[in-house]
Amino acid sequence: MPTPFEIVRRHVDAALTEAAANGIAADQVGRTLLDVAAEVLGRDRSPQEVADEMTFIARNIADEEDHSFMRP
Repeated sequence: MPTPFEIVRRHVDAALTEAAANGIAADQVGRTLLDVAAEVLGRDRSPQEVADEMTFIARNIADEEDHSFMRP
């Protein structure tokens, strides 16, 4: 059984390939993915919870650093 990450990754890779073939920049796809992610999260969470989740992700985007909650 695939993980949620594997399912989404497969679709994102396909979207990026299709976008590139149609002259659409990857960052435009990324912004659209954020819009859709907020919509999906908002189905079961409040706007503040969605904002908190996105803020957490943005603050911890660098893989080479400890997550902010782990920093001294």
